[in-house]
Amino acid sequence: MKNDDALAKLKLLILEKEAEQEVAANLLKDYFNDSFKNLSPMNLLKNGIREVAASSDLKTNLVNTAIGLTAGVVAKKLYTGKSKNPITIMLGTLLEVGVTNFISKNADGIKNVGGYVLKKMLSHTADSKKA
Repeated sequence: MKNDDALAKLKLLILEKEAEQEVAANLLKDYFNDSFKNLSPMNLLKNGIREVAASSDLKTNLVNTAIGLTAGVVAKKLYTGKSKNPITIMLGTLLEVGVTNFISKNADGIKNVGGYVLKKMLSHTADSKKA
């Protein structure tokens, strides 16, 4: 009688462990499939682009670089004009790179100074209109 009872308990424990093993295997398969989908090149690219787009520092750096590039191109054009002289063109290119780097690295300070000058100019013109 005791052997039959112990055998029944043993079979019940085996069934429970097999059920737990099946549940764990299914969870592992689901986890693997989710990981596989998340690590696909397209999803990695999408997530990377989302993170880059959300980064405010990157946006600020892109704007500063764009301002620097624009100022550099304008400086080169003002310096070289329509000159065909290769030395003038080379110096203009050096000027362009220098202005671009300077403005890109110091954009915040330049914006502050420009805002201050603009504010003074606007207040000066408003004062002269009152007089």
